[in-house]
Amino acid sequence: MFSTGFVDGRTVYNSIARISDETPDILDPADGAVGYLDRWAGQGNLAYEDAAQFLIAEMTAYGLRVEVQRFAIEDVLGNVNPEAYNVCGFRDGTLYPNEWLVFGAHFDIAPPANAGLVDPHLTGSRTYGTRVGAYDNTAGTSMVLAAGESMAAMPYDTRRTMVYCLWSGEEGGLRGSDYWTDTLADRYPDVTVTNYINLDMAGVNWPGGGGAPCGGEHGGGQNGCDPDPQPDTDGYPKDSEVWPMRIYIGPSLNYNKIDQPDLVYLSQWIGADAINVSMQQDILVGSDNNSEDTWKYDVWVEQDRPEIIIYEDTTARSDHASFQNNLDTITLGFGGLVDGYWCYHQTCDTVQEMIDWMDNEARGYGNNATGVDNLVNSLDMITWWATYSFFHMDQNPILNTYL
Repeated sequence: MFSTGFVDGRTVYNSIARISDETPDILDPADGAVGYLDRWAGQGNLAYEDAAQFLIAEMTAYGLRVEVQRFAIEDVLGNVNPEAYNVCGFRDGTLYPNEWLVFGAHFDIAPPANAGLVDPHLTGSRTYGTRVGAYDNTAGTSMVLAAGESMAAMPYDTRRTMVYCLWSGEEGGLRGSDYWTDTLADRYPDVTVTNYINLDMAGVNWPGGGGAPCGGEHGGGQNGCDPDPQPDTDGYPKDSEVWPMRIYIGPSLNYNKIDQPDLVYLSQWIGADAINVSMQQDILVGSDNNSEDTWKYDVWVEQDRPEIIIYEDTTARSDHASFQNNLDTITLGFGGLVDGYWCYHQTCDTVQEMIDWMDNEARGYGNNATGVDNLVNSLDMITWWATYSFFHMDQNPILNTYL
């Protein structure tokens, strides 16, 4: 049994499975599969072109006004690298149409760094590249699609314009979102992006946890298991047992005080009230006694390893950086386990891998639920949290305090 409503995790899960479907299709010249695999941005990749057309058709069917942006990168030698699409669906606001709330995720996946795609389960070592990219970032893509479909079907107006974007070229250096934000003023000189929500690698996090999966096709660690996530004192907080759901906010220049309090406390309130996770969540903020490099992990441990963490980050590794740097927009992001996920940027980044990592039926941790149950509930929680945030910011945008 799964929840239903305005948005729901099961719909997101079904979308991830649909896009990630590896069933062979000999009639598909793009990727030879039923789903939309091989979404490597650039070089006129047929599989990405095919996937972009799928996105355009989906958003159009929802009733969104769709805009596509083709762009190319020229290197110092004058060589032109044809990039793929940015695809955005618009639901125009009625009171303040030139104030935009943007909800985004990257749709490209990590390209192979060598001629072959090697499974780290078999070799015990990681390379780079995937055909599927279920977690990075079909999950985020599917949440954007689910929210866009639901918002498009609403029987009432929004005050501000809501924009649902799927970016190209994130894996190559945020190229799609950087181009979109850098050229926005030329295309829409009267528009202000008041808020941006980013979804990148969200879903493999609490309520999952308790250790890496073992048996079957897993391996690369000890005793036929994937390697457990290890503490990374200067990275995102995690250990072998607890993989927090992360809500990250910026821009922030300081680790030892809250610079964007309105968005931090709105996120906390939504979690405590609508999402009902007050016992699991906590705000992380450093002190003068903490190191600038390790404060997130240190404070997380000091606060007894909360399963959901809300924090301001002084760095940005995903498309929200483009909005902070080019538009001075305040951003809200959702993410889960990254560097500790054995199949991060690997050929094994599949739906089944996500399910196996979220299964804690026999791990002595968490709610003793199946991987599908935990994954759907995680996707449900994140999609609702982001959607509630959009509703609040449509009524009262939260602006960057540095402006």
